[in-house]
Amino acid sequence: MGSVLEEYLRSRSGKQDASATPIAIIDGGLATRLETLGQDLSGSLWSAALLKDETLKGRSSRSSHENSQGCAVIAQAHLDFLRAGAEVIGTCKWVQLKRLETSLETFSRAGIDDTEGRRLMLRAIDVAQSARKAAGSTRAGRTCLPRPLIALSLGPYGASLSNGAEYTGSYPSPSDPSQELAYNQLVEFHRNRLEVFAASAQHWSLIDLIAFETIPRLDEIRAIKSALSQVWHRHKDEVSWSKKPCLFSCVFPEEGLRLPFPHGRRSETLCECRDILEASFSREKAEDWSGDAIGINCTKPHLIPLLVDRFTQAMKERRAAAIQREEKKHLFLYPDGGKVWDGQAREWKARAQPTGAALGNWAQQLLESAKLAIESGVWAGVWLGGCCNVGIDEIEALSLLVSREARSA
Repeated sequence: MGSVLEEYLRSRSGKQDASATPIAIIDGGLATRLETLGQDLSGSLWSAALLKDETLKGRSSRSSHENSQGCAVIAQAHLDFLRAGAEVIGTCKWVQLKRLETSLETFSRAGIDDTEGRRLMLRAIDVAQSARKAAGSTRAGRTCLPRPLIALSLGPYGASLSNGAEYTGSYPSPSDPSQELAYNQLVEFHRNRLEVFAASAQHWSLIDLIAFETIPRLDEIRAIKSALSQVWHRHKDEVSWSKKPCLFSCVFPEEGLRLPFPHGRRSETLCECRDILEASFSREKAEDWSGDAIGINCTKPHLIPLLVDRFTQAMKERRAAAIQREEKKHLFLYPDGGKVWDGQAREWKARAQPTGAALGNWAQQLLESAKLAIESGVWAGVWLGGCCNVGIDEIEALSLLVSREARSA
């Protein structure tokens, strides 16, 4: 399954192997771009409200779109990122982080029934596909690029709570808030959401990658894999239905460079990275649906270098200790723009400069981390982009740096 990512890297390099240019570009913060285009995302559905207007009108420039509405402006935001150099676009989806976490529970709370909620969830893929068609093969001054990839972007359970739980990992039971959410309930949440997409052959065929993002808990990775396996067993005998490559991307708040849950533990960052790799990539049986990539997102830029170092060290250890050969995995790095999200107030707040760690140039620092990861030889490819508060200017700067690096290689 990981060959989808590897084939893309090969096709863009024009060579049989991707070793010369193993760094690719993904998009930035979709809502950041939507707000730049004049959209008000302050309602309870955030970006999802725009999906309710299904009009798709092609737009050809980055000019002002204050009067654009609904799906048309989402498609324009996707297109703007593609023209800035992005090679992967993530579907509109989060409620928190100003992206649309399209769970049916979220729509239900907004007075939208299951049928309409499913339709809106699938429409996010249609919108991304329309932008992909409009982008063509010339983007950011580069010609003959392969068709960009569409990632089905799915957030953690915590994002559906609309209280910042994706940063804390605190998942209370709906029936008894004094108790933790049961593991089988976590599996059910992810399975039900995946089923919306898996049940539509037309939309499933358009998905190149499933990106599970901003994961704050180790057991949620395991729950997602259980959900994936259940979906696979339900659909595996259907004609033209196949597994998709999966990305498990985690969030690392600053304190201790660990996943935010469980609270109060003191595990070292390297141990945490080992556990994440094991949860993401292990298989009990050959047919198990496992991960093809690990990622870091919604994390402060100045934390990326150390996290990349620790994940790379953990991957070296994993490969050295493997009894059976494991295919190389991909690394996705898409930090935020450096501000702090207040989940209760639902707004971004400026942060103080970290002591002894100047943020410097966002794109250049991210590229330097990618180069160190590539030099280690343990990753199949590194994919760079951004999330919250990262717009088309940052993505364009990143794309130009990566292109320059490839030409000088």
